[in-house]
Amino acid sequence: MRPVVIAILRSLARPDRKNNYILDGVNTTDPAFGGSGANLPFEFVQEVEIKTGAYGAEYGKATGGIFNVITKSGGNEFHGDVFGYGTTKGLVRSVKNFPLPALPQMVFSETDIGGDIGGPIKKDKLWFFCRLQSATSHKTFI
Repeated sequence: MRPVVIAILRSLARPDRKNNYILDGVNTTDPAFGGSGANLPFEFVQEVEIKTGAYGAEYGKATGGIFNVITKSGGNEFHGDVFGYGTTKGLVRSVKNFPLPALPQMVFSETDIGGDIGGPIKKDKLWFFCRLQSATSHKTFI
């Protein structure tokens, strides 16, 4: 899975606990350790806004940066996406002269497939958006 990695971003060289992470208007900052409390697939995100200074009082609780993420939503028209990513053992090069012969070499294969759909339940009043994703990873030591 390829998550949106918000927690590794730094703003004004401040640690995570000085930043404020907002997901669809809800503060998701971990109160004990800082950092983001949400882990979203990239395809689920519609917009990311990063503020590094001179932001209003409505964004309090941060001396670092504000990371505001807006997720996709439904609308008055049906729309959707299907995606697939993969890596097979055939795409990983073989290492004949491994520098540490006592350690086993690892080969892997990964797949990440899914899709989403959104649309109206009641036009101009109520919409839906749903997503399904499956990620698998196989590691083999040779």
